[in-house]
Amino acid sequence: MSEISGFTNTVHDETLYLIWSDGSYPVVQSKMKNVMEVIDDITAVSFDTWLFNPASSFVIEFYHEGEIIYGKQ
Repeated sequence: MSEISGFTNTVHDETLYLIWSDGSYPVVQSKMKNVMEVIDDITAVSFDTWLFNPASSFVIEFYHEGEIIYGKQ
């Protein structure tokens, strides 16, 4: 997780949405700082997990093979 720690420190107060690949889980709204405190538990819920922030137009994907992918428009 250290790969994204520098980025998350800059957006720690921003609101984002947690989205899991399994459609049976709800989308959850939270602050980045709260998400990073329990990121291991969050990524354990489903194979793929996305953190989406529409205001800043970024998404972080936690891919099931261990990759972390960041995208920004």
